[in-house]
Amino acid sequence: MTKNHLKRIPSPKSWDIMKKENKFIIRPFAGSTSFKKGFALGTLLRDYLKYAKSAKEAKYILNNKEVLVNKIKRKDIHDTIGLMDIVEIPSMNKSFRILLTKKGKLELLELNESEKNLGIFKILNKTIIKKGKIQLNLSGSKNILVKDKKYRLGDSITLDLSAKKIKDHFKLEKSSMVYLTGGKHVAESGIIDKIGNNQLIFKTKDGRSLETSKNHAFVIGKEKSAITLFEK
Repeated sequence: MTKNHLKRIPSPKSWDIMKKENKFIIRPFAGSTSFKKGFALGTLLRDYLKYAKSAKEAKYILNNKEVLVNKIKRKDIHDTIGLMDIVEIPSMNKSFRILLTKKGKLELLELNESEKNLGIFKILNKTIIKKGKIQLNLSGSKNILVKDKKYRLGDSITLDLSAKKIKDHFKLEKSSMVYLTGGKHVAESGIIDKIGNNQLIFKTKDGRSLETSKNHAFVIGKEKSAITLFEK
């Protein structure tokens, strides 16, 4: 039981679940997404969306209906889904992006038709491979090959998930808009005012100046956000 499940009580505080509803919750596969920034696909179907009452029902849904994560079909209840991932259930005409609330909880934001194909990813690393091509290692365990050397660590790109092509490139620089994925200002967003070696200062929509670690900054646009965020 404990190999495929976790006890609810010590599960990450970022999971917006009922801690005492059942003893166990579905364990996500270990991978590049930490448990604090992601949870199991079965948890989304059962505990978030309430489309299933049990892990068995969640398995049935995944085996009998299309459930797409960033346009890739998923069938395992233990598959990890995380921050900024887009989960789509075409048969129900529903799409959701996973975002953080200001309480540090991972929540689902339902998307409109124009945004369900728009994935946004942070560049975590890059590697030069054969014939001068560069592999960008992105958040969400995604990789993409490029030829241009303009992409830097900490920048973000948006992808058309259907066409699998880069739409925009947002640099980690002054005047870019960032969304915070950690720290005491988690889920705040604003325009970068100053950047140091490890820290940056940004201004929120209501005029506050906040300082944070560059590691917490996820660039989401140039002067305005390319994606919809929670209003509060």
